[in-house]
Amino acid sequence: MTGVQTCALPILISKLRARDRKVEFRLANSLWHERSFPIQQPFIDALRDHFSARVSALDFSDPGAPRTINDWVSGETNGRIKDLINRIDPIEKLLLVNAIYFKGPWTTPFNLNATRPEPFTRADGSVVEVPTMVADAQYASYEGDGVQAVELLYGDSVYGMVLVAPAAGRPLEDVISRLSPESWRRWTSGLKRGRVMLFVPKFRFEFGSPLKRPLQDMGMAVAFDPRSADFSRINPQRDDLHISRVVHKTYINVHELGTEASGATGVVGGITSMPPVLRFDRPFLVAIRERESGTLLFIGRVGDPRT
Repeated sequence: MTGVQTCALPILISKLRARDRKVEFRLANSLWHERSFPIQQPFIDALRDHFSARVSALDFSDPGAPRTINDWVSGETNGRIKDLINRIDPIEKLLLVNAIYFKGPWTTPFNLNATRPEPFTRADGSVVEVPTMVADAQYASYEGDGVQAVELLYGDSVYGMVLVAPAAGRPLEDVISRLSPESWRRWTSGLKRGRVMLFVPKFRFEFGSPLKRPLQDMGMAVAFDPRSADFSRINPQRDDLHISRVVHKTYINVHELGTEASGATGVVGGITSMPPVLRFDRPFLVAIRERESGTLLFIGRVGDPRT
């Protein structure tokens, strides 16, 4: 990582946290290490300065150690993320933890009374009925390149949720296989504001996963290998030091947030012409981004809004 990138990172993190007073965004980073395992001070300083990370020493043999970590994560995420760590193995000396929490009101809220059951076709072709939010309003949308996309804005429009579904009759895997920085820029730069009849299912889920395998696949395999990893700048006395686990958990809840403060009229009354209709009634991608920098805070897939 270059010096310019390193210096820019804390600035970006600070901006993400303070961009919109109507939106609550929390990014929690920490390093926990066995208290008998010394850590070099320059490494601790780098984590704190560049990632706003908490660095803490614990007795990993204490049965209460996982609870200590879980309590910290819960506090950083308004209690939405719990039980992140269920154990600490005897061979583990370092544990990296990351948690994200996001909550914000829609800039254009949905009318609670317009929500109704609508069919949703899952990847296996089965159809289920799910509560679906409906709005006839101004949205930035895009159709082309085998996808349909729309962006729903939060608060003062600093953050947005981008939904991307495959064109009718195509599987979500087709979108995922073509997903890249270039295709993402093409789809989001193609978003044009206009009147849209929008159908979006409500969904809520909590996702947690170890990131060891994804990070290995992305080129970090050496860092997890006790025979090859070089973390001498963390502890020069141990040549077997390696990353044991990277744990990540995310919570997201999408609903008609803030509708009581709006004069939204729903989908009926005085419609003289039908606008373009966008239905997210099949598996789709969902991403939350900070719109000025384009930073993705969250990206995932919805295969069944009920789970």
